[in-house]
Amino acid sequence: NHYGKYSIKTVYLFKNKLKCGYCGMPISAECARTRNGTKLNYYKCRGIKKYRNGCIKETIRQEVLEEFLLDTIISELANPKTLDIIVKNLMDIQNNLAKQNSSLNILIEDKKKAEHSLKNILSAIEQGIINKTTNKRMQELEQQIEDLDRKILIERSKTKVLISEEEI
Repeated sequence: NHYGKYSIKTVYLFKNKLKCGYCGMPISAECARTRNGTKLNYYKCRGIKKYRNGCIKETIRQEVLEEFLLDTIISELANPKTLDIIVKNLMDIQNNLAKQNSSLNILIEDKKKAEHSLKNILSAIEQGIINKTTNKRMQELEQQIEDLDRKILIERSKTKVLISEEEI
């Protein structure tokens, strides 16, 4: 059926990203041909198209809407206040992601526990409690701390380099 083909020749920048200001339904992108064969690309409220909800939003040509929205976005991004807000939010996101590196945090906690256990064994040895078991456990903890140090270094190397505010 050549009438129902999906065409990817036209790129709609704001497809599935807009909502109707009248009824709140999504704005869909469409294509049509006139009687003389010229192709028209436009955006249309889905409330009118699919649900027939009586929305009064008219269809708008693709070129007109996209040019208006791009000009508005560019002018807003040129505003220093808007740029400061964006940079602040990006820095907050970056800092939260760095804090949420769960595998690194788990490794660091495990290392702290192993160091605490080793400290307890050393204090027992200082009090004169030494036998094969304490010696063996001390060596196991020292080996575990070395392994955890290696794993922590590997995880830290995996973390992304933080970007400064000036770079953003």
